[in-house]
Order: sequence, then structure tokens, then C-alpha cells
Amino acid sequence: MLPSEPNMDGFISTTFTLRSKKGRFIPELFKNKSFFALWMSQLISALGDRFTQMGMMTFIMIASQDRGGKMALIAFFSLLPFLLFGPLFGTLVDRYSRKNLMLFADVFRAILVAFIPIIWMSTQSVILIIVWFFMLGCFTALFSPANMSILTNIVEKEDLLEANSLIMTTGIGATLVGTFLAGAAIKIAGVRSVFFINCLTYLISAFFIFRIIYKKSDRTDIISENRYQTFINDIWISINYIRKRRLIVRLLLLNGMFSFVSSFAYILILNYGALALRQDSLGMGALLFCTGFGMITGSLILLKRKGKVNYKKALYLSYLIIGFFYSIFFFGPSFYLTLAILICAGIGVSILAIILDSIFQRIIPDDLKGKVFAVRGILTNGIFLSSLLLAGFLIKFLSPSTLFVMTGFVGILTSVNIFFYRKQKIHVPGTEELMQRWAGRSNGRASPTDSKFG
Repeated sequence: MLPSEPNMDGFISTTFTLRSKKGRFIPELFKNKSFFALWMSQLISALGDRFTQMGMMTFIMIASQDRGGKMALIAFFSLLPFLLFGPLFGTLVDRYSRKNLMLFADVFRAILVAFIPIIWMSTQSVILIIVWFFMLGCFTALFSPANMSILTNIVEKEDLLEANSLIMTTGIGATLVGTFLAGAAIKIAGVRSVFFINCLTYLISAFFIFRIIYKKSDRTDIISENRYQTFINDIWISINYIRKRRLIVRLLLLNGMFSFVSSFAYILILNYGALALRQDSLGMGALLFCTGFGMITGSLILLKRKGKVNYKKALYLSYLIIGFFYSIFFFGPSFYLTLAILICAGIGVSILAIILDSIFQRIIPDDLKGKVFAVRGILTNGIFLSSLLLAGFLIKFLSPSTLFVMTGFVGILTSVNIFFYRKQKIHVPGTEELMQRWAGRSNGRASPTDSKFG
């Protein structure tokens, strides 16, 4: 098992070559009642979110004849809280009960979602809806680092890969099924019903979260019980912790690169299907479905090989898979070949996402998880939003095939970079050491660790 603050010496360290327990099956992990409760809450939330998504598409894109601009604004302001409040929410996650914060976020999201149809039917104001989704995004930005962090409090480190694979598999499955169920619900009961259904799913999710039992680590208590430690101090500690660890910085950059590739792929799949393949809504749905099917397949592959996963190999192979199959768009593949390409690329996408999540959860000390995951959220969402804008601009001048090849080339270069990355010894000071340094500066005297950190 990895220590809470491991001696990291690069991508070829034991951090990336540890093996999971052999002979462990999914039912064994489900015997962990807290994990089962978390898994159920994630499954139900993923299912419910599709109802709100389909409901807003019906309100905005169909009822008001929007071509996507208003939905893009709603999506932008939904993600903006990750950038604005990430450090604050990350500090809250490390200072207070992660379980209670998740409960708080789910209950308030349920209330906000329930009022969406009422607001739209009464005002039909897109601006008011954008403000409402900004508030909804605030609670999601609080929920996200708490959710990522609490998993390590209820699951052993050697089981994190399996747990993340299971959560992603069922989450994607719920997304695909939820989209179909939401469409059926709108047709049968009307568009307002889907928002109330999502409100109910948030409350059910909160019920399962309430059943989670976890114990905060001693290190978390060290920070949260210091009455003089401010939120700004906590943020400084997390930034300094990241800055002094090349491995974590490198992982954050890899995460940012993944966000860049994902955002371009999302735009290009839709544009290639519409412009090059001339597909209708059914064909576009098939393209997205195959991407999701590939992601489920990748998650199942990791579940099957959970006792034999080498983290470094999984990283560069997943980037290589993504880059190679996106590069095939150079030849202008037909519709059915495109479906096969998206399935294969989806396998690489899910493996990469799960591996990155698992590595972060394993190597970050528990008292810093919330803040580091918040920083990660700022980086990934910021890159995702800016990349969407960049892709939307470039698509006016370059064909989807050309941009796909460029995106694939980025993936291949990233894979090669990971493969040739060499060991580098890195000093890893503890959190208490960082706090002592800060205390020394606050008192106007040099800390014993200042010579190390500069």
C-alpha cells in the first residue's frame, strides 16, 4: 500500500507499478456498504442529470428555436464556478465533513432543479435560467472534490482502480439509458416532469450519501482544529505542495492535455457527423452512443485486468490509442468505419480517465485531497472551456478531418513523452513541514524549511 506522502521518483516509480489485489471481484467490493452507497448515489445522479439536460434542450433548442448558442452559454456558466470557487471549495472539503458537504450540495441542487420549469414557464428568460444554472454549478463544484476525496476514505488504495472503473462503467451506462428514458418521459408526461424526476434523484442520492460511514484521517484534524489557520493559508499550502512535486505537476498537465483532446473530440464528432457524413439526429445519436459504448468497454477491460495494471503503461497506451484512431480521420472514413473508430477511441478515453483519477487518489495526502482536486478541476474545466471556443473558431477555417488529425497528433506526442519520461528524485516534504514554514513567515522569522523551498 502506498504511504500518504510517498517518495515519488517519476513515472517509473512504484506509484505506477503497484498491483491491485488479485482474486477480488466486484461483489466483494459491494460488501463495503459505504462504497455501495456512494456507487448508488453516483448511479442515480448520472441517471437524473440526463433528465435535466434533455429538458433544457427541449425548452431552449426546440421551443425557442435556438441553434446551440444559448445552450452553450448555459454550459459555460454551469462550469464557471469550478474556476471561480475551486480553491475555496477544496479548502472546505479538507476542513469539514465531506459527507455533510455532499448532502448539502445534493439537497440544494434538488431544490434548484425543481424550480427550473417554474421559472421558465413564468418568465422564459434565458438570463434568469443562466443565473440559475450558475448557482447549480456552484453546488456541483462543491460536490465534485468532496466526492473524489471521500472515495479514498471508504476504499482501500489497492481497490481504487476497481472502484473508479466500476463507477465510470455504470455512470456511462446510466447516461446512455437516462437519455433514452428522459426522451420517453418528455413524450409521455411533458417536459416539466423530467425536472421533478431529477429533483427526486438528487434526494435519493442524498439518502444513499447519508448512509456512508467514513473516518477522517488524523492529518485532516491537524488542519481543521487549528483555529488560526485561515482559508488563504490552506490554499497556499496546497499550491506549494503541488509546486514542489514534479510528478503531481506533470499529472496535472496530463490531465489538462486530456481535457484539451476531449473538448476538441466532442466538437469534432458532432461536426464530422453533420458536415462530412450528413447524418440526421438518429445518426448523430449513434456516433455518441458508440463513443459511450467504447468508454464502457474500456472500463470493463480495467475491471478484468485490475490485478495486472501497470499505471505508466496504461497512461501512454491510452494516449496512443486515442491519437492513433483520431488520426485515421485523415482518410475521411465512412459512417460505419467512424462508428468503429469512436468505439476504439472511447476505450482509450475511459482507461485514461480512470487511471488519472486512481493515481491522484493514491498519491495525494488525505488532508490535501480536496484542495488538489479543486486545483485539478480549475485546470481541466478552464482548458475544456477555452478549447471549446478554440475548436469552434478553427472549425470555420479547417475541416473536421484536419482538426481530428491534429488532435490525434497531440495524443501521440503525449504518449511518446510519457514513454520516454525518466526517473527524477524529488524531495517530498510533509504537510506539517509546509505549515511550519508558513507559521515562520507569519511570525516574521524564517522557518527551518525555507532553505529547501526558496
